[in-house]
Amino acid sequence: MQLGLTGKAIYTELCSVYGNSEVTYRIVLRWISKFKAGKSTLKDDAGRGRKPSAINEKTIKKVKDLIEQDARFTLSTIARLVGISKGSAYTILKKKLGVRKIAARWIPHLLSPEQKEKRVSCAKKLLKMFPKYSSRKFSNIVTGDESWFHFFEPTRKINNKIWATKQGRRPTIAKRLISAKKVMYAIFFGIHGIVTQLPVPKKRSVNAKFYKKKVLTKVEKYYRKLRPKTGMKGLFLLHDNATPHKSAIVKDFLEKRACDCARPPSLLARPCTL
Repeated sequence: MQLGLTGKAIYTELCSVYGNSEVTYRIVLRWISKFKAGKSTLKDDAGRGRKPSAINEKTIKKVKDLIEQDARFTLSTIARLVGISKGSAYTILKKKLGVRKIAARWIPHLLSPEQKEKRVSCAKKLLKMFPKYSSRKFSNIVTGDESWFHFFEPTRKINNKIWATKQGRRPTIAKRLISAKKVMYAIFFGIHGIVTQLPVPKKRSVNAKFYKKKVLTKVEKYYRKLRPKTGMKGLFLLHDNATPHKSAIVKDFLEKRACDCARPPSLLARPCTL
């Protein structure tokens, strides 16, 4: 530069000394521009070059701690909280931690440990009553109860996805949300599906008279239509021990249908708490 040589002249001199394969004309021009900008060395500035990888033991531990704290964190949230790119976060989750995103399974409602034990106990009782499977006997089982159903707008299922290992169990979430509006339904169902579903009018309680006249009558009509010759004959009714269910007029209703169908009333009218 101090000799006043052009870039072409400098390139020619270098090639004559070191050969044509040591340096290119473009690199020579780059050196000249650096020197003109006031640089005194050809070394790169500190901090330039490829950045160190974000995938290390420290960031892997941070990601693991986050999903253990809340497995519903999204990929974007994990990347932001740890301070890495979404690509690095995805690599850590998939390749380093071996987790996958799965959605929660919808269920009607969550059961307490006591309720689960009660259902297992009832299931064992039914197995004792029917030691051998018979499609005819099981088709005679009809069960029902009254339950509140809330008006609600369920959250998107994607919002309930969690990070879990391949061996991890799918979580469950109740579909019902708390709402100011709700309606009570009396529902019976059998092996073929819904037998009857009756909304209880507002400000109306389910007493023995309503249960017999409105609910059980509909159950009878269903089976009269399904089985014109036998109707309710042979049905095994499962309902809980609520006062309307075991009242005298309800028992009398079931006994009369059982007698008309030549069915011992003790089995048909016998309640089983589920």
